[in-house]
Amino acid sequence: FVFECLTKKPKFLQHNKYIYNYYMREDSASHQRFSDKFLDMIYFCNRKKEVLESSFPQLSSKANQMEFRTHILFLVVLCRTMDEAYIEYERSSIEKVRELYPHINHEILNKQERRMARIIRYGFYQLFKKVLYMKKYKK
Repeated sequence: FVFECLTKKPKFLQHNKYIYNYYMREDSASHQRFSDKFLDMIYFCNRKKEVLESSFPQLSSKANQMEFRTHILFLVVLCRTMDEAYIEYERSSIEKVRELYPHINHEILNKQERRMARIIRYGFYQLFKKVLYMKKYKK
């Protein structure tokens, strides 16, 4: 809703400097196990992309960057489960990252996003996921 309101009277400003550094503690929401609520990330990303492409076609490259980053983050979070119920979401996100990879300005990605993009691009996501899951969540 807020995003759609902002599109009605837009004043966009873009800069490539981080202005906020989120400190992730071990008990933060970012470290929770994967659940269905994380599927909202993809849903809202798709909604925002539709609005941007229909209202502001000149921002389509920015919409693609947003979509790319969302799928990267989704796959990072998805590493926290081995539940096969999410396999189609995983495949779809991997496919989307590979599709968008050549068209993304990689300079705007943070270190974690660049690393995950390369892992996915070169086909190591499943191995990365298994190692990470065993290291952090299998106790």
